[in-house]
Amino acid sequence: MSKIEKASVQYNDMKGTAALDFHGSLSELWDFARDQGIDTKKYEPIGIDIYYGESNYFGLTFLVIDKEKAENSQYFNGLLPVVEIGVEVSQKDFERRFKRFNIKLTRLGMNLENYELIDSIDIRDQIEDRENIDEI
Repeated sequence: MSKIEKASVQYNDMKGTAALDFHGSLSELWDFARDQGIDTKKYEPIGIDIYYGESNYFGLTFLVIDKEKAENSQYFNGLLPVVEIGVEVSQKDFERRFKRFNIKLTRLGMNLENYELIDSIDIRDQIEDRENIDEI
């Protein structure tokens, strides 16, 4: 048995956080798991692991609690027993399941909590202004 690892890739050039909203409610996680053939009476979905890599590889793994084994959590030193279940789903099918998805990454070792945002600039606005100037 081992702890669930945080997101990681080969070199971890950048690390960060992610957030996702489904279209309706969190119950869509259960629906999605069920649609992928996961027995939600035996396994309680608690999360997903998304991997996108070279050659357009897309992988999706559900993180689920094994309900039967969770009844005896003493065996797991008080930790809940989690199982990873890999499923076959296309990236497009996955993308249809959620409304918003946000990822923030920083260079390795740069913790966002150590910084204060002092301004927000949208380069796209500047590009539109330049295009309008060129038309004049």
